[in-house]
Order: sequence, then structure tokens, then C-alpha cells
Amino acid sequence: MILKYTPGIAFNSEEAKNKIMANAYYVRAFCYYWIGRIWGGDAPILLEGFESDQQEGLFPTRQPAEDVFRQVGEDIDNALALMPASASERNLASPGSINMLKADYNLWMYKVRNAGEAALNNANTAVQAVLGNGNYSLEENFGSIFYNELGNEIIFAWSYIQDEYTGGYPGDYLVPSQYVSAESIENPVKVGSHQQWCFYTEDYKALLSENKDDQRTILSFETYFDEPKNATFQWINKFAGTWTNGTRIFRLRYYCISLCRCNLV
Repeated sequence: MILKYTPGIAFNSEEAKNKIMANAYYVRAFCYYWIGRIWGGDAPILLEGFESDQQEGLFPTRQPAEDVFRQVGEDIDNALALMPASASERNLASPGSINMLKADYNLWMYKVRNAGEAALNNANTAVQAVLGNGNYSLEENFGSIFYNELGNEIIFAWSYIQDEYTGGYPGDYLVPSQYVSAESIENPVKVGSHQQWCFYTEDYKALLSENKDDQRTILSFETYFDEPKNATFQWINKFAGTWTNGTRIFRLRYYCISLCRCNLV
């Protein structure tokens, strides 16, 4: 609806108008990209929006994956063309976040959709544009990436705010509080209020631990022997939020693009 009606609205600033349009194209590209990836491709492509129960297209059918991914590419290009070069927000679209999506999309097209060398070159161009953007730089402390959604290394993030949500998938990575001795809760064991359903495989933990001097390792996972419980616990420190009054509060970005070190982010 934004894409349909915004062009007809008078703005004091054409740049502000273009920024709104670019954000809409970006969000649509982002959504359809993940629809194509997760669902395997074929999906309804809805470009008009619903304004009446009498209009056509109320019962859409799936369209071929080729069309879905083509739409993603077109929306990314439109977003880049309209986005002001000065935009630098972390929680809205910007040239940096659009280029990161463009890189991700083109790498997927190259590797999975057999799009050829052109897609690989497009991905490289997009990455270089971000690396050359002075708005971003690597954090001195790797852990800062996971606690400051507006940090130097973050290109795009959607964030929770305090009390917006008290559950979520990161809780599945944490140790159930009832298993841990009271003095070890948050000192150092990160606990959750339900069972620990998910964790790294042994092979992945070995990969993350190859370099003992790598500061990223302890942010990826931590191990602790709880002497009173005579038990060893492991948990993932990333996006752990805070443990407050027996509840895990996630003030985190649930989607994040970081500048670099992506294999461990």
C-alpha cells in the first residue's frame, strides 16, 4: 500500500519520499527472499495489497520460484535506486543494509539457483560497497555486537524493547534455572525458564574452539562446572538478554546483519 499511494502524496522533501519508498521495497524484497529460501521458491506474489473484499486476486495461487526470485532482485534494485546515500539508520533500510541483502541474494542465486558468474560479481560489488562505507567498522570487543543494536558493526537490526517479549528461541539455548545452584545463576551460567532444547554439535564446538586466543569463542558458547550440583553446563552467550525476577528478558535484535566475522555471528 505504501508503494501504491506514496507516489501520489506531496512531500516537502523528495528525499524523504524516496526514503519511504526505498524502505518499502527493501522490506518486500527481504520477505520474498526468505519466502523463496524457506518455502522452496513457489509462492504467491502479492504486489497490489487488499482494499476490498470485492477486488480481484483475493485467492492467489503460487507462482514459480523463478518469478519470486526475479521480484526480489527487482525490489532490491528499486530500493537502492531510491535510497538516499546519506541514510545510515541501523533499524531502518539504508544503502548498507540493502547492499547486504543484495549480496546475500546474489550469493544464493549463484550457489543454489545457478545464476552464473554475474550473480557472484553482483555480490562482490555489493559487499565492497558496504566495506567502503564509513558508517561501519569492526567493534574492538566482539561481544558488543550482541548487546548494542546501534553499534558500529551493525548494519541492520530489528530490535525488541524492554517488556515487549519475554520468550523466544534464544531461551532454548540456555540452562534451565532449576538445574543450577543459586550462586551460579548469571555468575556465570546464563539460565532460562524452560528446557534447553537446542545446542551446538560437538563438531561445531570444536570448530569454534580451534583458536584458544579467539575472543569470539567464549561469546559463541561457554562451559562451567557447577560444584554444588556436581554438573557441567554449557550455554550460548549471544543475545542472552537479562535475567530479571526469574524471567529472561530478551532486548535483542532478532534479525541482524553484522559487518564481518559472520561465520561466528
